[in-house]
Amino acid sequence: MTQTLPAATGSSGNFPNGWFCDLTSIGTGTTTVAVPSGAQLDGVTNGTIALSQFGGVRAFTDGTNWFTRRGAGSSSSGGMTLISSQVLSSAASTVTFSSIPQTYNRLMLKVYGRTTSSGTSSTACNVQFNGDTANHNSVATQINGSPSSNTFGASSNASSAYIGDLTQNGNGAGLAAMIELTMDEYASTTFCKEGATRCTFSTFNSASGTKANIGGGVAYNSTSAITSMVLSLASSDQFGSGTIFRLYGL
Repeated sequence: MTQTLPAATGSSGNFPNGWFCDLTSIGTGTTTVAVPSGAQLDGVTNGTIALSQFGGVRAFTDGTNWFTRRGAGSSSSGGMTLISSQVLSSAASTVTFSSIPQTYNRLMLKVYGRTTSSGTSSTACNVQFNGDTANHNSVATQINGSPSSNTFGASSNASSAYIGDLTQNGNGAGLAAMIELTMDEYASTTFCKEGATRCTFSTFNSASGTKANIGGGVAYNSTSAITSMVLSLASSDQFGSGTIFRLYGL
């Protein structure tokens, strides 16, 4: 289906300068977001955006045209644009972002939630780029936690990259984890890809519980542009219902 944005209306009217619309595709198939005939979307006359199921976007108006980031700069101007958003309505063993636009300098992935495991610890979360099953990934991480969990770890020649841990479902209600992965120059075909991760999670497997912070680096040792990412969990665990996944372009 196609959803057309309202006409921008200058400094007054229903959609004046500074107003925005949030759009999310909740049905199966693809929703195409369009602008009124003759208007621009991110500098393209009659431009459109395709949203897959659970994908979302926030579009701002300057009173004449529409933009998916605040202001009218190009995609390299430093803005942060939501490419796709998924909120799980049921458990899932994998989450996929495909057909990633190649128009940004960097990708930022955010995950917030927990797993379905009945355990009271946490489960490792991994990402695979481009469906690449060859051993092209290397990772280095530093874990700092309470009461006493300070360790360094490194791996190389892996088919996927570790990016953090998610809290298991056997922990106290509401406890969750946050993972953030940033990949710089992801669209380059000259260099291999380098990125950074950070993660915080809470568990309750002892009287005092555990809170941990993880920081690290990720290398995807391929000159191919990143066009897709598949997220999965170790030990056949699954992402729990309500877990949030957002992919941004910067």
